[in-house]
Amino acid sequence: MSFIFSEFWLSLLGVNIALAYSVYPLAILGRLTVAPAAYFAIGAYATTYATIRGDFLLVGLAVGVIISVLLGVILTKVAGHLRSHFFVVASLGVAMIVQQVAFSLISVTNGYLGVTSPAGIVSWWHIWTVALLFVALIASLDFSVLNGEWRAIGEDDNIASALGINTGSCILMAGTMSAAMATVAGGLYGHLLPFFDPNAFGLPLILTLVASIVVGGVGRWYGPLIGSVVMTSLPELLRDLGMWREALTGFILITCVLFLPAGLSDFRGIKALWQQVSIRGVFRSLLS
Repeated sequence: MSFIFSEFWLSLLGVNIALAYSVYPLAILGRLTVAPAAYFAIGAYATTYATIRGDFLLVGLAVGVIISVLLGVILTKVAGHLRSHFFVVASLGVAMIVQQVAFSLISVTNGYLGVTSPAGIVSWWHIWTVALLFVALIASLDFSVLNGEWRAIGEDDNIASALGINTGSCILMAGTMSAAMATVAGGLYGHLLPFFDPNAFGLPLILTLVASIVVGGVGRWYGPLIGSVVMTSLPELLRDLGMWREALTGFILITCVLFLPAGLSDFRGIKALWQQVSIRGVFRSLLS
């Protein structure tokens, strides 16, 4: 418990928030993606490689963003017409390819041995500045004209096209935004930990990323924020349970999906659920 609210935990929470918000643009378009895990890895390795060589972090970050955006453009151009779980599978392929490249590109990533990142370059307030900027960006997007167009595409591509919305450019814009945001988050992560290897960007990261979106919900701009807080806190709150920690975390996630499909950001759904499980709700169901 003492780990929570420590400087490292706050920094990790900031990185997770930034990463979760990178999923949001494509998610509201009906295209849940795990490709940000790949962009996250690119950002981490690009910035670490740059600082180890004595260059500025921003130089590595710029190179990482360019690579990730190009990859994001390819993904949205090739698989942008796919929706739902089909797009998830396509983006999962990108994440797996990048992880395997990280294992193989030993001259940059040091392969299975991992890399040691220089300390003292990134502090918690750098991370939280970026995280809050991402929150503000998505919040402003949620109140802009683009929000209506993007959510129309999220409901049905054909209807959105019939209304005159350029679905292709919207998907491309969202994919580019997602790639850039995840890369920046990865650049911060690469200097948060003293050491990391390609295993840090595998299935556990992907599951945490998806869980943050599912638990928080994509119906509201603050959904990823709530999901990130929950998914960053749960492992520490349940640490004393030992081997049962993962099982209870999974049970909580399943419960959330079953009873709150719109996520914890759906306050009306939480209120309705509370009325159903309360004593008053039980009596009402018995009398009806």
